[in-house]
This record gives sequence, C-alpha cells and structure tokens, in this order.
Amino acid sequence: MCSEGFLKGAKMRVEQPWEAPRGDKSGANNLAMQCQDEEIMIGDGTKRGQWGEWHLCPESKHPPLFI
Repeated sequence: MCSEGFLKGAKMRVEQPWEAPRGDKSGANNLAMQCQDEEIMIGDGTKRGQWGEWHLCPESKHPPLFI
C-alpha cells in the first residue's frame, strides 16, 4: 500500500441515482487513499460520479485509525 507509513485518509467517487444512464445505479465507483507522506493512491474504478471530500484520521492517532 503506502511506500512509507500508514494510510491517513480516504475519499470515494459516488454516482447519484439521477446521474446513472438508463437505470444503471452503481453507487460507489472508486476509492482514493492518502498516505502519511502525502502519496495519493487511486483505485481502478470508473470515472462516473463525483469525488467526495477527504476524510482524514486525527493526527493524534498512532497509528491512524478509520472510524
């Protein structure tokens, strides 16, 4: 995963029902993750939908935890 350290955040690409062509409501289409060293990894999902905001772990957590 991360070349150094831990994952510190994530965001999803989500398609809203009204954006879906002809009823293909896929929902979550991709995932992006951010490492402690600011490296960004993006999945191989589709380009449909919009990226949400980053959800970052509190810096006080060692190692960072997703809640």
